[in-house]
Amino acid sequence: MKLSFTKEEKYLVLFLSFCFLGFLLVKFTGVESLRYSFVSSRYKAMVVFPLDLNSASYAELIQVPGIGGVYAERIIQYRYEKDGFSDLKELINVKGIGDKKFKKLLPYFKI
Repeated sequence: MKLSFTKEEKYLVLFLSFCFLGFLLVKFTGVESLRYSFVSSRYKAMVVFPLDLNSASYAELIQVPGIGGVYAERIIQYRYEKDGFSDLKELINVKGIGDKKFKKLLPYFKI
């Protein structure tokens, strides 16, 4: 059985193959994380503490000592799901932030 494709179908297969390879390249080389480090280094001098927990951006959150990319994403996700923080104590509800970490983070945030 021989498969024959039209010229347009060949281009489509080629395009989809390149898209898939590009996705794999970004996913497994960590290129995406470079974007976050570039953003954070560019705005590092502009961060003023305490940060408003309900409006702090990803770039601002990762400047807080003890908050990396994962915690920043979790805080933003929690904020989105719960329509914002009404009290700083809600920070304990973010996955991975317990009492000890909360006490260290408390001076860096406000509502």
